[in-house]
Amino acid sequence: MATRDDPVEETRMSLAEHLEELRKRLFRGVLAVAICFVGCWVYRDAIGEIVLQPLDNTVAWLDRDMVEIAEARLIEDSSIERLELFMTNDPADRRLRNPIPPVRGDAASTGFMFFLKACVYFSLFLSGPVLIWQLWQFIAAGLYRSEKKMIHIYFPFSVVLFLSGILFGYFLLVPYGQYYLASMTIEQIIFYPEISAYFTFLTSLCIALGVVFQLPIIMVGVARMGLVDPAVYAKFRGHFMVAALVIAAVLTPPDPFTQMLMGLPMILLYELGIHAARLTTRRAAKREAAAD
Repeated sequence: MATRDDPVEETRMSLAEHLEELRKRLFRGVLAVAICFVGCWVYRDAIGEIVLQPLDNTVAWLDRDMVEIAEARLIEDSSIERLELFMTNDPADRRLRNPIPPVRGDAASTGFMFFLKACVYFSLFLSGPVLIWQLWQFIAAGLYRSEKKMIHIYFPFSVVLFLSGILFGYFLLVPYGQYYLASMTIEQIIFYPEISAYFTFLTSLCIALGVVFQLPIIMVGVARMGLVDPAVYAKFRGHFMVAALVIAAVLTPPDPFTQMLMGLPMILLYELGIHAARLTTRRAAKREAAAD
């Protein structure tokens, strides 16, 4: 029979209490998203510029390559007039006659939908720590004190890793991945940026990286629960390297450059997870030994 000090009894909740806890967490999460969305919509122009910045970087790099190709053509073929490729005859004027066109949409509502989606995703990004915290708190309502303590310890690291994954995708994987893909056929196929395709590319890769960057936390949690010994992680290091490249191939466009940009961080995160799991299990073992 459970006593007043029974930890199981202390964490036991009725169905009504679980539903009330869920309602409370959902309300707070939705409220956080709504507040962030209102603020994002007020500054939607600035947010639109932020969202398009990786694409702007890609276009700038491609324009630079096209200028170099045009200059090389003028040197190789003297019959080509400079005005055929550039805006003026001035050698210092490197403005192309046919640069990469600005980003385009395929419907009248494309602009509105772009700003709407950008504000939704941005509000989810800004309210992400609150949403994750509410999820953790809902799960923690049915956990023991020791398990709640683990959540409070790992939560900040989880948020930092998730945001790091998104920023890695935004600053590196998206612009360089697009540049690599477009530059392969820059002389044969004109690059026409399309807003919907770009936005899908940006959000899917950034979210995927945010999830992938949770790998060390998952590894440490599994090791702390005693399900896997850290030595097993090290033993299967080679297997994970192959798996990381396969996962990167599934989550990224079909080119080796983008796949390596995603696969290499996964391998580094796995190594970080191995060392973190070893450290935490050793500390836990020392505390248990001291308690005995």
